[in-house]
Order: sequence, then C-alpha cells, then structure tokens
Amino acid sequence: MGQLGETIYEGTTHFGFFTASALANQVGVRGGRQKIWQPDQPLPFRPLERTAPLDPADSHSSPHAPLSLPSRALLMLDEWAWYPQGGWKGLGAVVARKQVDPSDWFFKAHFYQDPVIPGSLGLESCLEALKAAALEIWPQYRESHTFSAILLERPHRWLYRGQIIPRNCETTVHLSLTERGSDERPYLKGDCLVCADGTPIYELQDFGVSLDVVLT
Repeated sequence: MGQLGETIYEGTTHFGFFTASALANQVGVRGGRQKIWQPDQPLPFRPLERTAPLDPADSHSSPHAPLSLPSRALLMLDEWAWYPQGGWKGLGAVVARKQVDPSDWFFKAHFYQDPVIPGSLGLESCLEALKAAALEIWPQYRESHTFSAILLERPHRWLYRGQIIPRNCETTVHLSLTERGSDERPYLKGDCLVCADGTPIYELQDFGVSLDVVLT
C-alpha cells in the first residue's frame, strides 16, 4: 500500500490515432511474427471455466479460490495450452486464444464511435496467461495466496500497433516466460504478443505477476 504523496507507478507514453483505412489494413508489430515462440508439436487447447458474473451488469457471482483467474466478465481467454519446457528460455510458454464476440460489453463501453477491445484488456489477456501458468506451476497455493496486480518494482514496456475490432474472428496470446522465482514471494515474468487473426498487434516485455500470502 503506497503512502500519501508516494509515487507508486511512473511511465512514459506516446499516443497515436488509427484511421479507418489503417485499421482495415493493420500491419501490426514490426518483426512481431519472428518474436513468437512456436512449439514443435502443438498441444490440444484446454478450455477455461466461465463463471459468473458474465458481464459487468450481472448481479450473480461464483465462489473462487483466492488464487484464480477472473470471472467471465473480465476473462479475456477462452482456452489455452501450457508448455512446461517451452518458450525462448525453456522456462515455460503459454498459447491461448479467444473468439471475438461483437456483442461483448467492452465494444459498447469503449470510446464513442470506436468499438474496439480496449488496449487495457489486451494487457489483461497477457496477465491472465501469466496467471494461468502460475496456477499450473504452483497449484498448492490456490487457497493460501492471491495475485498481485503486476510487478510494480520491475520496469516493463508495452507497444500497441493495431486494434481488435468486432469483425475480427480470433485473438491469440503467445507468452514466453523469461524469469521465475519461488522463494518467499513466488513470481513469473514473461514477454508476450497478442495477435488479431494472426497479426501481432500488441507486444509486452518484462511483465510479471507475483503471488502474495492472503491476509487473515
């Protein structure tokens, strides 16, 4: 918990605007395809559980272990595959995907006349891939730990080079773990690319999540 007057997050940002013609012909992240780790033998995808609330207006809720992925309202992945020795460093890799549903709540909730999946939810999809990997590595912590937001003390970077629009069919997340620690505060770090119909449009570098003991 930050103290009054204490800086808890600092960054540098650049803003760009995508015209309709640019969105129709998205080039994506330069060299992005070469940065995607590809398994020699792809594994079958496993579905992720969709629990209530199903959208922000849903008044229902489902019980969750303290260490778990979000409910359907914020779950940005449909299914995933886990490669324990995969990734560029052999520390593990995740490939996940989600079908684009034009009726999803966030298209209507985005800026006026700009129905896209918010970039923040693109970042969320990569964080969920990290969390899914953590649940696979440390299942014994489901009831005793919870996820922190991100590793605020570690520099990280993200890049937007496109948007996910209602007429896209599928988003794919490619996560390659770059660091993992399992001492008093287990954590994972990784590099990630998000693709819209196969074109890499978001790139995340050095993002991470940690597992914190649940306070009682």
